[in-house]
Amino acid sequence: MLALAAGALTVLGFAPFGLWPLQIALLALLFWLVLRAPTVRQAALLGWLYGFACSACGVYWLYVSLHRFGGMPAPMAVLAVLLLALYVGAWSALASGGAQWLAKDGYAILAPC
Repeated sequence: MLALAAGALTVLGFAPFGLWPLQIALLALLFWLVLRAPTVRQAALLGWLYGFACSACGVYWLYVSLHRFGGMPAPMAVLAVLLLALYVGAWSALASGGAQWLAKDGYAILAPC
């Protein structure tokens, strides 16, 4: 739940909010969670939750564009945005799982803590 909340709050680092230090802190929180995950699979899940929440909250405007201006039915517009967020979250999962896998193999540059 912490990774999901961190991903959703990351959006506050961008315009119009501009709380950029929050974005750095939340990304550091994700790194901390990933490096302390017991397995690569759990690290990838944490990364996916973060990436999914960040993407879903960051592209909410696509729903408005698809539904209001494009004429797409609301359930289809929600599904389209969620599917996009699911896909984009997979990239964060890949990066997080890979970082944790490399850190477990002793690459100190990825695990400074």
